[in-house]
Amino acid sequence: MTAGMGGQAITVTRLCTLGLTGGAAGGVVLALGVSVPMAVAGAMVWADHPWGPMVALLAGLALICWIIVQVTVIGFSTWLQPVFFLVGATVTSFAMLVIRAAP
Repeated sequence: MTAGMGGQAITVTRLCTLGLTGGAAGGVVLALGVSVPMAVAGAMVWADHPWGPMVALLAGLALICWIIVQVTVIGFSTWLQPVFFLVGATVTSFAMLVIRAAP
């Protein structure tokens, strides 16, 4: 049982009502919502694609949002949460700098 910032306990019963009986659904959402966009953004920036910085900006924002929702739902549980929040903020910041510097 874990408490999020709302003070409500996250129990197996509550998760089952959402259809989340295991960690697989969260892993799929994480992969599709954060990992795949980050990989695509990295490949596009590496290839110097003109849309690369915009995709990197969106991928960084997706990571930031994921961490905010995760901490809200399950609470602060590991030192990796602030680290990856900073990773998302760094990706987002550099993408914004590149977008603003473009002619």
